[in-house]
Amino acid sequence: MTSPNQPDYATLGTNSTITAKRLEVRSDDFSTSSKSVCLKAYDSTEAYTVFLPKDDPFTVSPNTDTVLTYDVVQGKFVWKQGGGGGSFFIQGATTATKDDENGNVLTVTEEVPLVAGDAGYDPTRDPTHASYDAALGTLYKVSTGFTDTIYNQQYFAAGKASTGGTVYTKTTGMYFDWSSGVNPNLGTVDLNKQAKDKLLLTTKTDTNHIANSSACLLPDKAELIHSTSQLNTKVSITDNKVKMEAQAKEIMDADLNVVKTMVYPLQSSATATTVQQKTYSYDLSFGSDTKNGLKIDNSDKKISSDCTHIEFGDANNKHRFAIVNGKLYLQKKSGDSWVGADVVVDGITSYTGSAVINENFPQVTGTGLTATVSVNVTTTGTDVHHWKLQIDDLTSADFLKDSTDTQAGTSAITTGAGLQPGIHDVTVWPVLQDGTQIGEKVKKFVTIPA
Repeated sequence: MTSPNQPDYATLGTNSTITAKRLEVRSDDFSTSSKSVCLKAYDSTEAYTVFLPKDDPFTVSPNTDTVLTYDVVQGKFVWKQGGGGGSFFIQGATTATKDDENGNVLTVTEEVPLVAGDAGYDPTRDPTHASYDAALGTLYKVSTGFTDTIYNQQYFAAGKASTGGTVYTKTTGMYFDWSSGVNPNLGTVDLNKQAKDKLLLTTKTDTNHIANSSACLLPDKAELIHSTSQLNTKVSITDNKVKMEAQAKEIMDADLNVVKTMVYPLQSSATATTVQQKTYSYDLSFGSDTKNGLKIDNSDKKISSDCTHIEFGDANNKHRFAIVNGKLYLQKKSGDSWVGADVVVDGITSYTGSAVINENFPQVTGTGLTATVSVNVTTTGTDVHHWKLQIDDLTSADFLKDSTDTQAGTSAITTGAGLQPGIHDVTVWPVLQDGTQIGEKVKKFVTIPA
């Protein structure tokens, strides 16, 4: 192809053909280096057509580890990163130490534009190249490294939502989304992902509403939800408000902590009376004395107050506890004075009788205000003279044992206008002739129909 008097290349016409078993392309300094590239034919089992790359291989990949391969998308041979074999080793950027101080996740650490020599490089999409076309955009590549941060994830899930068997709406995992449910389209992918402001932590769920628990965090509220079938138990926290829903029944925080303040018109808050009702306590304070007042605390099973006198009893039998000079007194009202109260300590150490409401009693006949309640009672004990019957807190009635002295009795009480339809207490107990109780009170319930 060359001669001493011709340049070291030859020009062939269109569709020209060179036929040879071996084609040797020698280097510029072949006379001293003896370097050359040899092209040889395959064996006779196949026939191949080889196309050289469109661009000058030297300008595309002068010093990088690339190979000549056919790109089916571009429809031509191009230089691409080399590789091969059944396995490969990835090394992420890290330090020389072995303690994973940078984390143990191999992920993207940087995104940079492609440069000449990179796989897929296109000078028209290289901002540093003279032929760069901004309308086409820039091509980027990523580098990997060990890190303790992960960005731009849509969700982390325990498994796929569908594997060919059971189909879940979501599997157990952590999900990221926009609170509006719509991509805000802020101009770039990074800005759109950065705008995600909804975090959902949930167990698996499906369209059949299997039992599921989840926590959802949004900019304006936080929700903790447990679902069974189509009913929810939910706690929702918003600005200065806590709301609970139990099986679609709403309970507001105002129902759990009620504060009422009362003050005379045009008076300062120092004269106010404040009532605070919580789920476990009831507080009553007066004026600026907020630490004492009266407090009923069920958590401590205690009633506390800074009062020095507690009065009780009807108008004719006023009694009081009083703390005077550091001593506790039990007194009764006598005219305009308080004197020592008559205190009786019950000396009965054990009861000597009993009264029992027999089986299938009380019984009710009729309805409404005209209903009749029947009670059958059996008493025991030789000291029992009769027994008393009381419905709710009405005045008790006396009923004698029957004449055969079987210590049994039956009462029939007409409710009249004293009892309304509904559930009522029926209480009986045995007594002496003077009415002294000598046995435990026994209680049952009766329902008067409307």
